Amino acid sequence: MIPLKYRERLPSYWYENTVAEYHFEGAGSEMDSGKQAIIDLGNQFLLPYATYSLDVWDWIFFGQVQRGTNQKRRDDLKKKYLSKARFTLTTLRTIGAMAGALRRVSEDFPNKRIYFDFEAIAPLDLESLYADFERIRPVHVNSSPGVTLASRVRLTMASCLTTGEQITVYPWSETKLQGQGTVKFGIGYLTTETVSVYPA
Repeated sequence: MIPLKYRERLPSYWYENTVAEYHFEGAGSEMDSGKQAIIDLGNQFLLPYATYSLDVWDWIFFGQVQRGTNQKRRDDLKKKYLSKARFTLTTLRTIGAMAGALRRVSEDFPNKRIYFDFEAIAPLDLESLYADFERIRPVHVNSSPGVTLASRVRLTMASCLTTGEQITVYPWSETKLQGQGTVKFGIGYLTTETVSVYPA
């Protein structure tokens, strides 16, 4: 039986052709792998998906092959590309998104300053943010962007303190009183004291 994906493209008199059936069974996996190879080759022209073509990308942008993981090399290529980009809000958003979980970018025109607002849910790479910002910054914009972190996570802190003291005296004598224990500080406080005195 010829598979349905091929049968849709064949005339009906081929449906019962055993030679064609053997052909499509044998060539089916080869055709699928060829299709995947074509898709993979197309992905090499797109920087986020490039793998073995990163050497070519490095040669185009840096003139030599860079070292590091594929993701680090892609990030370096994006930075190099953005260094030639214009100072637009879209470019600033891209730089901010590369540094962390960006919420928004705002401009303070009177003070000539850019503010990046991040969510405090992921690590923030301030070093690369400042370096990328400085690379594309025009002269009239202040050199240090403002960075704010916002957290949607409710932070709950709790503390409890329990102390206790137990004094046992055998036999009764004022010179043999001793105190021993651990003191811990906290917000909640509960204390107990037990004194047992046995006659001599």
